[in-house]
Amino acid sequence: MQFRPACVLILLFLAFAVPQRLVAADTVVLSDGEVLFGSVERTGPGEAVVRPLGGDETRLVHGVAKIDAGLDPLLGNALEFTLKDDSVLRGKLVDVDEELGVFADISFGVLRLPFGAIKRTLIYDDFRASERGVSATLGLSALGAIGSDSFGLSFAPRLGLESSLPGSDALGVGEAIDYFAMSYRLSDEVNYGIANLTAYLRVKLLPLFGRSESKSIFSPYVELGGGLGFIAVADYRADAQNENYGTINAQARAAIGIRGVRLSPRLSLGARCDLCAVFQRSRPFWLLGGGLALRYGL
Repeated sequence: MQFRPACVLILLFLAFAVPQRLVAADTVVLSDGEVLFGSVERTGPGEAVVRPLGGDETRLVHGVAKIDAGLDPLLGNALEFTLKDDSVLRGKLVDVDEELGVFADISFGVLRLPFGAIKRTLIYDDFRASERGVSATLGLSALGAIGSDSFGLSFAPRLGLESSLPGSDALGVGEAIDYFAMSYRLSDEVNYGIANLTAYLRVKLLPLFGRSESKSIFSPYVELGGGLGFIAVADYRADAQNENYGTINAQARAAIGIRGVRLSPRLSLGARCDLCAVFQRSRPFWLLGGGLALRYGL
């Protein structure tokens, strides 16, 4: 089947045509940034019953941040649309029509998104978006051995890469490598170093309980992970004949932290506390400490 130029122009016009305030819908914004367009039929403390545009069934929503009559408060604002195929579009709101859907300016034109194609609509925020994507982390912690007087305080750099799980603002996974240059108090001629490679699951607590990170000063999180730890020993004592050796051991880690100071739309500074166990042959080697962490959304 061949399309004539006139047919192509008509199809493009239908897809990118802009309505002129065709419907006056209520706008409901939830605490996690989700946006609903429809008729508010009933409200209660922090909740509302909404009949979304393009649908026949009502929906009870919790965590209502605000309700506005009409679209004016959001016109021109950047929104993020997650479609049914999990693809994501961003654009500025132009208008909403009960039958045609949402009209958004996506920089090269105004696009019509039918309600049936939209899975979720969010108020777009650079910081929140970077929290949901892939990010690089750089940290510096001070750690000490638990249950051993032989080792002093150690400073450990940490480099990681993490990503949120698709469809979740609360869960993420990551991979990190860190190195501890341990101070051996019994002899200046013995050097210990521990390099850890850790895969971890990160749980952010605010999204887990339906709260928005962009409206909070601090965003607490918990990490649980495990991997491999390489213990390297360099013994320069005369009776050891410059013996160098190393062992590879399983290791586990738990951490709690906060992301607090927002330095830029994609850069944040936080603090964390780590508990790490390296499982040696005789007994686990425990480390406890804390420090600062920079995070940059890629």
